[in-house]
Amino acid sequence: MTYLREGENQNLIAKSYSECQDLANRLAGYYVGAVRIKNKSEILKIIQCGVQFAFVDLPKQLSFLEAALVPFVSKLPSSDIPDILTDVQKRAQDIDMNEDPSAWRPYLTFVEHLREKHARNEVFHEEKEEKPVKRRGRPRKPRDEPVRNLFDGNKSSDEESVSDSDQRGHGGDDDDEDDAFDQPLINTFRPSASKLRSLKGVSQQGTSSQRKAPTASG
Repeated sequence: MTYLREGENQNLIAKSYSECQDLANRLAGYYVGAVRIKNKSEILKIIQCGVQFAFVDLPKQLSFLEAALVPFVSKLPSSDIPDILTDVQKRAQDIDMNEDPSAWRPYLTFVEHLREKHARNEVFHEEKEEKPVKRRGRPRKPRDEPVRNLFDGNKSSDEESVSDSDQRGHGGDDDDEDDAFDQPLINTFRPSASKLRSLKGVSQQGTSSQRKAPTASG
């Protein structure tokens, strides 16, 4: 894309710039994900050739830096930016830009873009290094430890003494009740059956004695 001086067709300049920028965005959009990493050498080659083209017949083609190369620069890691920046600045170090400032505006914009990208990536890496690494997986649960009471020792001794005294005082009654409770159900009916038989025998003896008694005669 050729730089046109003031007084020439500005509409043609805007149209050419827009078309070049649109084409560069579409081509750079191909380099995403693993494709970008795999083809990094191709991206570097495009930028290097583009820089050479932009510095032919200065300053007419400097707009190519801003319109066509910025989308490809965004696809590079920050480690490659300093070399590109050094190359571009060396090409313009012996040139007086004040003679035509508007013609050198695309160059200044491109250099500023390189500096911002490099600085932004440096800050990102510093923050990443300072950020602590989080452990993966679920956090460990704290172990349930029994809470020890300062008065457990005294309390246990007191409870033991009380329980011993209770057993001494009520041990006999409790044992009898427990023995009776623990007996089989059939054993509980046996005393009752024997009592009934004894009562029946007594009643039969009384009846027989009444029958044998002599009646008084007149």
